[in-house]
Amino acid sequence: EKTRGVWLQRAGAEAKLSRHSEALESLARVTETTGPFAKEAAMLRARLLARTGQGGKAMEVLDALAAADADNEDSQ
Repeated sequence: EKTRGVWLQRAGAEAKLSRHSEALESLARVTETTGPFAKEAAMLRARLLARTGQGGKAMEVLDALAAADADNEDSQ
């Protein structure tokens, strides 16, 4: 789990440097759909997909995030 956190931090740093493709590659290593990094990773993945012209995929990521967190009114 610690490794996933490191990859998430790396992806965030790459995104800030506008290295979007590299950030998406780093995020691919954070494969969990639940757990402490899932929401942050999904949000970053959606932003990066949108910035790389993949708006449809970005919306799919956000829809999946909302469905996974259906009990939380703020995510709807």
